[in-house]
Amino acid sequence: MTGLDDFGYDLYEADAAGISLYYFTYDYGNGDQYYGYTFASDIDYEVGAIYDYYSGNNQAGFNGTYTITGQISGYDSSVLSSLGQVVVYAYYDANTSGNLYTPVAYSQGLSSGINYLGSESDYLVTATNELDLFGYDYYEADDLLG
Repeated sequence: MTGLDDFGYDLYEADAAGISLYYFTYDYGNGDQYYGYTFASDIDYEVGAIYDYYSGNNQAGFNGTYTITGQISGYDSSVLSSLGQVVVYAYYDANTSGNLYTPVAYSQGLSSGINYLGSESDYLVTATNELDLFGYDYYEADDLLG
């Protein structure tokens, strides 16, 4: 059979990429950071790699970046519905309050994004009980009275 590969002739197997959970840190460039994880294909991200989905400056005036800090592979199709979901479990407000916050969505058991890194947004609750938006590789939260 000319022009066809040998798949199916007991010579080769077809391997689909597996599913991994990737831990990440988003760094605003001014000391503020947030931490989370996302489910993606084994080939979507690389541990130690830096990703930038919005090439302009973020709200803090810097070009923030994502760093993949860890990977747990071997997930099966039972987590297919989680592919692309982004969970942010902590926000560190280094430049104003110096406090570590639990984002609102995480405190309610919800994801912060549904379309991989760069799609996430969430809020932190400030010392004055106001909601301050962060995420999308742009918005920075500050708790000025924290």
